[in-house]
Amino acid sequence: MSIDAATPSVLRRLFRGIVRLGDRSGPVPVLTLAMAGMLLIQLHRTIHDVDIFWQLKLGEITLAHGLPAHEPFLAGAETEPLAVVAWLAQAVYAFTRQLGGWTLLWLVDALVWFGGFVIVARHAARRLPNDWHAAIGLWIGWFAALFSASVRPQSFAALAFGLLIVLIRSELSLVRTALLGGALLVVWQNLHPSVVVGGLAIGAAVIGNGVQYLRKKSPAPPWRLIALLPLAALAVLATPAGTDILRVSRLNARLSLYLEVAEWMPMTWQISEFGRPFAWMSLLIVVAGVLVRGRRVRASTLAIVVALTAAMLFSHRFVLFWGIAVIPLFCELFGTEGQPAPPRSGFRRPLAVLAILAAIGGPCAFHPAPFADYYPFTGVQQLRESGVRGTVFTNYYWGGLVAEAMHPDARVTHDGRYYLKSIADWDRYFEETSHATVATLERVLARDRPSAFFLRPGTDDDLIALLERDPRWRTLHADANCFVSVPVRER
Repeated sequence: MSIDAATPSVLRRLFRGIVRLGDRSGPVPVLTLAMAGMLLIQLHRTIHDVDIFWQLKLGEITLAHGLPAHEPFLAGAETEPLAVVAWLAQAVYAFTRQLGGWTLLWLVDALVWFGGFVIVARHAARRLPNDWHAAIGLWIGWFAALFSASVRPQSFAALAFGLLIVLIRSELSLVRTALLGGALLVVWQNLHPSVVVGGLAIGAAVIGNGVQYLRKKSPAPPWRLIALLPLAALAVLATPAGTDILRVSRLNARLSLYLEVAEWMPMTWQISEFGRPFAWMSLLIVVAGVLVRGRRVRASTLAIVVALTAAMLFSHRFVLFWGIAVIPLFCELFGTEGQPAPPRSGFRRPLAVLAILAAIGGPCAFHPAPFADYYPFTGVQQLRESGVRGTVFTNYYWGGLVAEAMHPDARVTHDGRYYLKSIADWDRYFEETSHATVATLERVLARDRPSAFFLRPGTDDDLIALLERDPRWRTLHADANCFVSVPVRER
């Protein structure tokens, strides 16, 4: 790091003092303190993903009876085979909640998600005599991806991707790389079906290392990484779903784009919302660094970041993996490898431990389960206490929450699993809720024979208005987040 010579000498000394503070031989564990600060901020984010509820219930069923053979939640799909997605993460989540409630689940998920970033930052910092480069690189990647942090199986994908980046950058033998990499890729795919991202990173690293070899900057071809490519391809199918995972993944991507799910849309879509400003700021910083000092970066490191940048620009959900991949790139841009001197102070480890404990203990004590304020828990409780059985016509946003609370006594008509219905089904659903008429209400009643409606004000207002005027139905509960209606006979 440098500072302009025109800067007053006092500021220059201050700047140099701050830089020296990051020396690995000094008394302050800068990287660990930075990690503690980021974790503290992350633990103040709310639990905001609505799909976690059906995922937890499915995990509980799996722990108790094994994976169900048929769809357990969706009305009308009782005889259809279960679309198996992220089953291992669901089971781990369910076990964690059984062990320590929502607080432990929320904490474990945050540590898993952040762990993918920490592992890469720690590995990249090993050969740097100063912690600041890894700390700032970690912050840039974490800052870009922070908006995607919530309790959901994708957190395990972050951890698995971080481990894969470390494996790619390691100097293990071909056999050890294949054994460890194969196991990692299979576990990853069962935790979250995104191992194709790992395949993309491996392929980019192979190209980058191949370029280094051809330019005689590498002593041997990247055989150990080439060996991982077929393993990544096979891992895609190494789940209980088998080849059906390809169909489900393809439908999920297609329908998510059709329904304009925010994280699936390009980076240029509603550019000022959904965390995109964070990602754009980090991307501009990295691009500027590459333009100025790109020759310092390994071809394989740059190739991975370029591949993930393209993926992120196409679909914002890849920002999570991009944020992890840029950490070693930033370290190579601005750090200088060298053997760190041994620490001269015995206070580094105690200070690091205290910082991590404070980062975890404070949020757990004051925000034990920070749910977003839009979850309709009161409405769900009243519906459950009403004794409703059968089919509940649900807004897809709340379907998972209702399914988790009402299973096995009731089934829902829609939830967040877009891939379980066709485009025509979704078009009909939006017509019946957002543009409801007397005719569409009658069609719903005849087709689904619902025992209750669980709707969302703002998107389902037309259907809500019809139910309020219909003498056959009464309002069980209504607030800013949900509208619950049951037949008059349920009085």
